[in-house]
Amino acid sequence: MRKNKKLYKRLARRHIEELFSFAERIQKVSQELANRAIEIALRIAKHYNIRLEKEKKQRVCKKCGAFLTPGINAKIRLKAKTIIIKCLHCGAEKRWPYVKENIRKRSRSNN
Repeated sequence: MRKNKKLYKRLARRHIEELFSFAERIQKVSQELANRAIEIALRIAKHYNIRLEKEKKQRVCKKCGAFLTPGINAKIRLKAKTIIIKCLHCGAEKRWPYVKENIRKRSRSNN
């Protein structure tokens, strides 16, 4: 039973990856289809208790579930050590700090 659980989680992760890449490719043609693919990916992640990576989390609107792409349906602003991502569908804003990432990059380049 334990092995099957791990196998199912691995397959679910693969499906989530495929759905996100499909949403990226299809978004230029159909925004609704891209949003539907993301909706399915989030449902799979919730069912199998899989956390999304930071990059994937930033690409999904928390309020309306839209697949966000800068310049098409999202605005990105940098203010006071914060990345602000605004969804153009519902107007919701996400805020992410970016100071820690810069500090990590600097410490790696100095070594």
